[in-house]
Amino acid sequence: MRALDLCLIMSAGALAALAYLGEVPDTPKSYWLAISIGALLCLSLFPNFGIYRGWRGDSLGKELRAITIALAISFSAMTAITFAIKSGQDFSRIWFIAWGATSWLFLAISRVVLRRTLRELRRRGWNQRRIIILGSAHSVEALSNGLISAPWTGLVIRQVLTLDEFTSGIADDDAFLVKLVRNLAIDEVWVALPIRHEAAIQSIQKALRYSTVDLRYVPDISSLQLLNHSIAEVAGFPVINLTSSGMSESDLLLKTIEDRLLAAIGLCLVSPLLLVIAAGVRLSSPGPILFLQKRWGLNGEEITVLKFRTMRLEASLDVKQATRADPRVTPFGRFLRQTSLDELPQLVNVLKGDMSIVGPRPHAVAHNEIYRDLVEKYMSRHKIKPGITGWAQVNGYRGETDTVDKMRRRVEHDLYYIENWSLGLDCKIIVRTIIEVLRDPNAY
Repeated sequence: MRALDLCLIMSAGALAALAYLGEVPDTPKSYWLAISIGALLCLSLFPNFGIYRGWRGDSLGKELRAITIALAISFSAMTAITFAIKSGQDFSRIWFIAWGATSWLFLAISRVVLRRTLRELRRRGWNQRRIIILGSAHSVEALSNGLISAPWTGLVIRQVLTLDEFTSGIADDDAFLVKLVRNLAIDEVWVALPIRHEAAIQSIQKALRYSTVDLRYVPDISSLQLLNHSIAEVAGFPVINLTSSGMSESDLLLKTIEDRLLAAIGLCLVSPLLLVIAAGVRLSSPGPILFLQKRWGLNGEEITVLKFRTMRLEASLDVKQATRADPRVTPFGRFLRQTSLDELPQLVNVLKGDMSIVGPRPHAVAHNEIYRDLVEKYMSRHKIKPGITGWAQVNGYRGETDTVDKMRRRVEHDLYYIENWSLGLDCKIIVRTIIEVLRDPNAY
C-alpha cells in the first residue's frame, strides 16, 4: 500500500499538471522534484494517522476520513515548506489544489477497489480468519449475529461456546480448548465475558498459554448505559469510555469550521431580514426586541441564548413552554415561531462559540432541572454544543414537551445524533429543516 500510494500521489501530481499546464514543466524549480518530495512527505506522515494499519472490520467511511485528514495535513505541510523557502511563486496554485484533490480521489478509489477485492476473496474462502467465540449466552448470540451479518470482515465462526460448555470441557480435560483450537485450525479466540468472571478468563489464558492463537477479550458491558463507548489507552492503562461525545479532535475542529462559516454566511444573507423583523417586534408590543434566556450549553455550562421576542413583556420571564394558541404570544410573534424566524439571532450565538448550527436544542434551565431526574441519560445531550436545529426537530419532536414521554423521545433523537454525527448528517438536517419548518404542526 505504501508503494501504491507513492505511485498514486505522484501520478496525481503529474496528471494535474498535464490537465492544467499541458505538460509537467521541468524548470529550475522542477515540478517533478516537487511532486517527488511531496509524495515522500505524504508517505512519511500517513503512518501517524493509522493509514497502514489493519482496517479489517472498520467502515470505509472511517478509513476515508483518516485519509482525508492525513492528506490535508500533508499538503498543509508542503504549503508551509514552500512558503519557508520562498518558492511558492514558482508553482501554480491551481495545479497544487488540483494535485491534492486528485490525490484524494486516487487514494479513495484504491481503497474502494481494495475492499471490493478483499470482499470477493473472502467470499471465495481466501483471506479469512477462523475464530471461536466463548462467553455468556447473550454476548455469544450478539457477537455471532453481528459477524454473520458482516461477511466482508473475513471472520468465520468455527465454534461457539457458552461459559457452561467451556467449564464442563475444562473439567473433563485440561487441554480441551487447546485441542479444539488445533483441530479446527483456529486463528483467534474471542472471549466475551463480564469482568466478574475473572477466574474463567484467567483459565482461558492459562489453557492457551502454549498456543500461538490470537486471544481477544470483548468486554460484556451490555448491562451498562452507554453513549459512544470506546476503548482508549491512558498512561499505559486500557480505559473503557462508557460515555463520551464520540467526536474526535478533528471532528470537533471540522464542526467548528462548519458552524462559524455557515453562521457568518447566514448573517450576511439575512441581515436585511433581521432589521425588518426587529421593526416588526418593536411595533407588535412594547418591550425589547431580543429575548435573552439562560440555558445550558456544552458540558452543562450556562449560556445566554438570543431570540426575537415573541411574547408580551409581562410574560417573557415565564419559563412555561409555549402551547398552541398561547395567549402570551403576540400575533407577529406567532408568525415568527411558526416560521422559526425568531431563532435567527442565535447565529450570533454560533459565531460566539456558544452554539452550533446543528445539535440538541437548548432547554430552559428550569426544564433541565426537572427532566434530568426523570429521563435517563438526559445530561448526555450536553456533551456537545446545543444547536439552532437538530435531529429531534426534523423528526417531529419540535415544540412543547408537555409529557415525560415526549421529552424522552426528544432525548433519544438527540443521543442518536451525538452517536452518529457526520458532516453529511448535518447537511441532511439543515436541508430538512428548511423544507419542513413551514409545514411543522408543532410550531406555535
